[in-house]
Amino acid sequence: MRAFLIPHAMIFMSDFDRIARTVAMCAFAAVIGGCQVFGDPLPEPAGNAGALLAAAESKPPPSPDAVTAGPGPAADPGAGVAGASAEGDAAVAFLPPLLRPRRAELVNDRTFHSALAALRGERPREATILFERLRQDAPGDPELRRLHLWSLLEMGESSPALPLAMDAAGGAETSPRTAAPADALLVGRALAMEQGDAAAFPWLARAADSAQAGPETLLMAARAGLAAREGVRAGRWMDRYMLQQPLDDATTLLRARCLVVAGSNEPALALYERLLAGPAAQPELWDEAGLAAFEGGLASQDRALFTRASSLFEAALALNPQDARVQFNLGCALDWGGELTAAEAAYGRAIELRPGYMNAVENLVQLLRRLDRREDARRVLVEQLRQPLTTEELERTRASLEALDQDLPLFPAGAPAATGASPND
Repeated sequence: MRAFLIPHAMIFMSDFDRIARTVAMCAFAAVIGGCQVFGDPLPEPAGNAGALLAAAESKPPPSPDAVTAGPGPAADPGAGVAGASAEGDAAVAFLPPLLRPRRAELVNDRTFHSALAALRGERPREATILFERLRQDAPGDPELRRLHLWSLLEMGESSPALPLAMDAAGGAETSPRTAAPADALLVGRALAMEQGDAAAFPWLARAADSAQAGPETLLMAARAGLAAREGVRAGRWMDRYMLQQPLDDATTLLRARCLVVAGSNEPALALYERLLAGPAAQPELWDEAGLAAFEGGLASQDRALFTRASSLFEAALALNPQDARVQFNLGCALDWGGELTAAEAAYGRAIELRPGYMNAVENLVQLLRRLDRREDARRVLVEQLRQPLTTEELERTRASLEALDQDLPLFPAGAPAATGASPND
């Protein structure tokens, strides 16, 4: 089995003291020295692909004037709806639909409007203080509680917000499936900030499956689905997102990645090629497109897709010829496409760029054995033993030499399967 290509988430009075201290400390620091609380630090892919997703992360919330209910189950209890008046609708329109309050007396409250104005004006610390004042008069109000937590998350205060959001959703033992979608959204966002998108997936899935999920919620859930390798569900949320917002480059990239994880490689490749037609395509994007083409070739056994993958990897290498991982990927595409002489050269170049590159060595040795060039294969393995290998790599190399000496199959019989190896393997 040959090595595969390497692919490059209810507050009671006792809680007020805790939040008050957090807010007071940040406010004091802001007065004396300009305290800045950072937002959601999501991990990003490198290069142009990372920049595209960073753009999606930093976009202001989409205008809810264009929001329509996408396909999904009937409205859930706990999902907010627009306020009772046109003025109230406008005041809360920037919020995710799940968090929009429904009570007219709240929407028309002057302090509440000041808090909304601060939140809309990217002054979440001020909004948090105002929402806390409102909550002191109505500590059991679920709509105020949710907006208070949302303002904390906008401040970047996910550590205090997460346990409070979990309590509001029903406690630490609560299943995401039974939580109100609005509460699930808050828990999911806090978890994404604290533990990463994959950890947030079950909660954001509950929120996104609500018929009232807006574009922001669907996008968060799609990112979490991608991180959790739930490509089919993430793709469905991107479909609903597209009904509410047009795709830009960043969301096109996210949709392409969801399609790859879902196994829809050829539609994903079409999206990658649309992005590659732009003027600023970087090596990482060419490489991702090559991976999509290669996976499509594996699924369909269409050699034309391996040829397409080779050309995409070559384009990436034209921009960055020193990338050993992409050289290895090129070798795989050529190898599976039947261009063995060119594959041998690509594997060899990958090993030159990264001496001891185990996946490239094993694939090259297997290729040489298929060509009945046993002595050349032996020389590659002997040279590999001179490299500073890990214990596991040393054992693999010795096992390959033993298999060569005894004329045993180099790898177990069976169709190749993706190894999921990282670029450092």
